[in-house]
Amino acid sequence: MTRSQAIALRAEIMGYDKTPLLEGVVVGPIPDGLHDYELAIHMAGVKVIDNKAFGSYQGDAWFYVEFPNGERYFTYASYGSCCVCDAFESTFGYRDADHPDHAHRLASFGRSYLETCYTKEQAIDKAGEHRSWDLGADAVVRWIEETASRHDPGDDVVDLEVES
Repeated sequence: MTRSQAIALRAEIMGYDKTPLLEGVVVGPIPDGLHDYELAIHMAGVKVIDNKAFGSYQGDAWFYVEFPNGERYFTYASYGSCCVCDAFESTFGYRDADHPDHAHRLASFGRSYLETCYTKEQAIDKAGEHRSWDLGADAVVRWIEETASRHDPGDDVVDLEVES
């Protein structure tokens, strides 16, 4: 069984929601240099290994994340161009950073995107769902494949010992 097949099987059994992997994670200080969805997902307690936005004024931002236990998954957030069609902009205003609960609100918002995580194969299927009309779908699929290969080289095969 390949590593990809083993991960896919585990995800199918466990479901896509990976937030239980974050139990006990303490919300830390807000780091410099991260913005919007990447910041929120980071504040939720995962390491953002890589990310890329696809689209212009609206589109999807895809993230490759690592949970505290080392498991890695893809997730994405659809974004818009204004506070009416963008979840982050409608949730957080320019002065929200001054509120004492800002870090916890960011973490809570970021966790909502970790409720639907995908293995590489699942992410490729999800990103390619609308290839018939989404001209950018192939670029997302290529990014997922390249990102997984770049960050997890040699992880194609996993030896699973079966006890008799």
